[in-house]
Formats: sequence, C-alpha cells, structure tokens
Amino acid sequence: MNRKSIGGTVALSLLVAASATSAQTLPVQKFPFKSGPVTISSCSLNANGNVVANNSLDVKYFQNVPKRQLASVTFRVRYAGQTAVFTDVGDFSYDKAIDHKFNVLGGAPFTGANPQVCRVLTATFADGETVTPQYEGDVDVDMMPTAAEAAEPGTADARKTSSHPIVQQTYPYKSGPVTISSCSVNKSGNVVGNKSLNIKYFQNVPTRHLQSVTFRVRYGGKTATFTDAGTFTYDAPIDHTFNFFGGAPYMNEHPEVCRVITATFGDGEIVDPVYAGRTTTEPAGDALPAAPVPAPASTP
Repeated sequence: MNRKSIGGTVALSLLVAASATSAQTLPVQKFPFKSGPVTISSCSLNANGNVVANNSLDVKYFQNVPKRQLASVTFRVRYAGQTAVFTDVGDFSYDKAIDHKFNVLGGAPFTGANPQVCRVLTATFADGETVTPQYEGDVDVDMMPTAAEAAEPGTADARKTSSHPIVQQTYPYKSGPVTISSCSVNKSGNVVGNKSLNIKYFQNVPTRHLQSVTFRVRYGGKTATFTDAGTFTYDAPIDHTFNFFGGAPYMNEHPEVCRVITATFGDGEIVDPVYAGRTTTEPAGDALPAAPVPAPASTP
C-alpha cells in the first residue's frame, strides 16, 4: 500500500491491528506525558457518529532535550482494542511545539476522546542516536502480550504446541524498497550482547532516496519496532547496529523475523511491505502460514 503525506513535512507510517483486551491492567495515562526525549502535551480523537473520525488522531508534543534535534519519532497508540504504530519524520528542535494529525484508527468504535495509550516507541536524533523509552516504571506493561498474543503461533508461550511456526527468514531478503542483506545478534555468555543487533541493508529503488525505515524484529519471543532515519540512496550499503534484545536468552544468531514495516521516501511517499506475501496479524506478529512459504528470491 502506498500513500502520500499531506500537509508538507509530516511523514506517516501506519500499522493498525485488532487485539483482545489485555489481562494486564494499563495505568491511566495523563498529560503532559514525558516519553523519553518527547513530551506529549495531548493525544485525542474526534467522533463521527458512533465511530472515530478519519484523520482525527491529534498528537501535540515537543522535544524536551536542550541543544539536540530529533529526526523521527515513532508513536504507539492503543484505542478501543486496536493498536497503531506510526512514524513522524521532520526537523524537531528543542521545545518547539508540534501539532500533527494522523489518519489512523478511523472507523473504530468511539469510546472517548483519549486513547488508552499514547507513547513514544523510539525516537531518533539527527546524529543517529536512537532511544527507546520505557512506558511506565520498571515494567513496560503496555508491551506485555495480550491473551491473543500469548496464544499466537510463533510466540514464546505457543511455540511448543504450534503446528504453524513462523518460517525462518533467509537472506538476502527483499522487504519492499529495502533489501536486508543480513540481520544478526552477537552472543555474550548465554545471552544476547548489548548493542549487538546488526542489520545490513540497502535501498533497491533506482533514482529515489529513502529518509526513514521502520523495522520490526522478533527474537526469542520478544519484539522490537524501531526507526532508522537518514538519507538512503539507491544501492548504497547501510550497516547499522541497534541496542535491542541485550540480555535476552541467546537462541541463535538470526532473529525469527527481521522485516520492514514502513519505508518513507524523501518526497513523502510511504510504502508498507507485506511480510513474505502473507497477511500481517499485528500486534502479535507476522503472518502465520498454514504451510511453509518459499523463501523470497535473492536480490543481487
């Protein structure tokens, strides 16, 4: 699915999914809400009859770190049993008020003006540093699996009995306009080393350049969603390391899934690659086929 952003510099990437109500009670979010280097002043939706109006999710926020600049912010919003993950790309300087609307959750049952959760998943500074704020306290209850997620084939709780585990990815792997050459973690004793998730990739579309890529990686029953922002030109090799899965039990070198959720071009076009030709069943995962799917063709 391709989209153009509307209104200039706002770039939106979307992943919406139905999910069951979590058995884990979420704290009531209040505003202003500090989510790492971003302070969310308000987060609200409008009604259209009994449903959420299109293009009505309004997030007001600002960057709260002096003398630094953000290049992208990936939000996670939960509302009425649905989840949206989307990225705002721009030039966000300290204390500058940002008021952007996003076309997500439209048509969902309207249950009130405020989402259950409105937080930052990852924020990437202009110098390339990416931070992943905890949601609330020491335990990130927002990211705990719902009952539906826990029972999904391919997750840690279900893997023992699943008849349809996720097919192991092979490389090179073409994920829309991005070809992932390799995706791996390093071992430190019996656990995954810190800052060891390494993704080598390149943009495979001639005469164009990407400005951000949002990845989803699953490893050992855990999931990380994060954005890499920059100016990525055709065929230029990119070799970046990310600080995810450190301390997790070491299973093997390669994650179960390493894919692109959204890729944003410099002109604002958004591409949402489908995972290996399967229908994505977020938030828990990446399509779960009834039969093994052939590995995607290699890209030179």
